[in-house]
Amino acid sequence: MALLPRRPCRAGLLFDVFLVFVVLGLIMTFSQRGNYSPKTERSPNDADRDFVDCLPSSSIRHPRGQRRHEKDADLDGVGEGEDGEDSSFGNRSRGGASQFEKSSVYIDQRLKVIRDARPKECRRVNYDVKETVTIILHFNDYQLNDLKNTIGSVLLYTDMKLVDEIIVVDDASSLDHIVKDAVQYFKLIPKVRYLRNRSSDQAGVARVRTTAAKEAKTGVLVFLDSWAICSKGWLEPLVDALAKDPNAIVTPHFDRIHDPVSLDYVVEHKHQIFSVSWNLAIRGRPSPESKTSNGYHHSPAVRGNVFAVRKDFFFAIGAYDTGLDSDGGGEQVELSIRAWLCTGSVKVAYCSRVGLLNLFDPVKVSSQRNVRRIAEKWFGAQKSTVYRSFGLATKSGDDQTFDLRLDRTEHKNRLIGQCKDIDWFLANIATNMVAPSPEAVQFGILRVKTDRCSRLLPAFDRVKLDDCKQEHFVRHRLEMLFELTADGYLKVMGKCLTTKDNAYILAEKCRPGDTKQQWRYKNEELVNVWCNFCGMHVTDPDPRMEGDRQILMAQECNSDGSNGGLFKKWEFLIP
Repeated sequence: MALLPRRPCRAGLLFDVFLVFVVLGLIMTFSQRGNYSPKTERSPNDADRDFVDCLPSSSIRHPRGQRRHEKDADLDGVGEGEDGEDSSFGNRSRGGASQFEKSSVYIDQRLKVIRDARPKECRRVNYDVKETVTIILHFNDYQLNDLKNTIGSVLLYTDMKLVDEIIVVDDASSLDHIVKDAVQYFKLIPKVRYLRNRSSDQAGVARVRTTAAKEAKTGVLVFLDSWAICSKGWLEPLVDALAKDPNAIVTPHFDRIHDPVSLDYVVEHKHQIFSVSWNLAIRGRPSPESKTSNGYHHSPAVRGNVFAVRKDFFFAIGAYDTGLDSDGGGEQVELSIRAWLCTGSVKVAYCSRVGLLNLFDPVKVSSQRNVRRIAEKWFGAQKSTVYRSFGLATKSGDDQTFDLRLDRTEHKNRLIGQCKDIDWFLANIATNMVAPSPEAVQFGILRVKTDRCSRLLPAFDRVKLDDCKQEHFVRHRLEMLFELTADGYLKVMGKCLTTKDNAYILAEKCRPGDTKQQWRYKNEELVNVWCNFCGMHVTDPDPRMEGDRQILMAQECNSDGSNGGLFKKWEFLIP
């Protein structure tokens, strides 16, 4: 059997080394072309480099006769319509005329049946809009599916002559099929600029929106998220409000999307605002203004799902606070407070209608670090109430405080005029945020574990126990705020709860040293010092009282044994 001649050892080794270098070269080439970069230490100024254009300009549908040369490396928004029509405008518009019928992008049929949600008086308004806008959206992984509905509603119900560009940011999606789907989808939409965060970590709402806002070419920014479904004529009132008040953040009136499956659009007729609580949550509630001034009314906060703002004002007040933890919430409430305190305002445009998923869910802050950052930065002497609402110690033990004070001073020096103090905000804007007295050791809505909330009836000076509904607190705010002082007085509306000989508990003028008005709060029980009875949820024995007659009375503390103590267990909920 003849043997094949052996390859010389030196030649074989060189060949193997050559193969190794070829493989390494291919790996480096693909890693450079990819959208991810290894995590390295970098300065904050380098952070924006993670965001890169992901569509070559040759893949964007340009107006007829203006297709760019393929060597163009940048991606700009398309300035004219798909067929090259003149993009100039300034004529009066009632809103909602879309020029997108000829696009090949798929739009869900459920969106096409959404009726005009505007009140009749809004449909008659002609808006003389003279500026184009940049619409900014973002998503991560499966949020793309919901974002397609948001974009579909924009394309259906927006006069696209008012839109100069649409910036979409992929915030570090990790699923390859989502990334491919996004690239193919956004190729079909004129005026879209698609950016991608190539880092392996999500940047979060604050940094994504701030980065995209820097890229915007227009003077008006409109932020949307994937929970929003726009309806006819939604854009014009927002831009009109900014023309009248450049230092405003303007949010639409939100209607409700019943569920993400049917996308049923439910009109919310009541005027609405968004309030701030001591736990920094943002909640919707009926507006105290039954009528609007020129279709707009003030709101303490912006919910953040959809709003418009002028680019120069947005950056003049510092844009979003990118020092907040990216996944800890708080960016919307911080921006709202800063806008109000530092020369701006927040408005609701009643004639702008946008449907929202989970409309009644509060926008909360989950990061303790973010709570401390916001409290130290803006709340001054009132920060202890914010801390107590989260059960946090006033002193954090970290080194944020000094830097935050410098940050706030920087805002005050940079802006025209001076930033106001939080007391002005509480007295004039967020009037639902009643501050406790300095003597209070417990403060808030007094709730019994049977899920009833206490409310003073001024006509009878008795404490009624109502269902704990948000609308009750909106209507009876002062009658539902209780505080327990360090010397044991349980107060509401300046009066002290007093135990009477017949076991009724009445609100009376406070009398120093009167043990009938003093209480001990321990193990969630309120025990009267004079009789050693517990405050308890009972049915009023007086049949003359109207309603369900559920009230607070003094009873023997062991009389609630069969109910597990639910009728005598109380907690203070800071609103």
